[in-house]
Amino acid sequence: MGALTEVEIFACMHENLILAAQHAVDLAKLPAQGLTYQKFREEMLLVEGCCRQASAWREDTRWLQVGLVIADALQRTGSWLRGYRVEGREGKTFYPRDLYLMLAEKLREIAKVIEGLQHGATGRVGMILPEPARVIRTESRPVQVMSPGGVILAA
Repeated sequence: MGALTEVEIFACMHENLILAAQHAVDLAKLPAQGLTYQKFREEMLLVEGCCRQASAWREDTRWLQVGLVIADALQRTGSWLRGYRVEGREGKTFYPRDLYLMLAEKLREIAKVIEGLQHGATGRVGMILPEPARVIRTESRPVQVMSPGGVILAA
């Protein structure tokens, strides 16, 4: 995907997200999963790439967070396909069929979030960058300082 316009990026993102949700349902219901999983994987990778391109095109790093969610979901689905069951919180056991159906629902929710993020007002002018990490200052605490001679000096 070379130089795409913004409209093409979002069209590709939305289309592949909906197709990936449908393939997640197919993975839950169909016994033959090889080709279906391959298509699902390609679509999820396209959505992740579209998120990166949208971030660069709009100078908005919020799209990178969406891409990270998609990448994490893709990584988890591979282990679901190879495993028999997944142990969840509070001793619950989830089987791949249930997990793929839940993922399909979440992907449809992400499609709605993406539309809101795409068309919603940001309330900002210029680049949208992540919030910087909070710096913990030690101004009110005593700090020991070592002098060049190796003697500890009280602050």
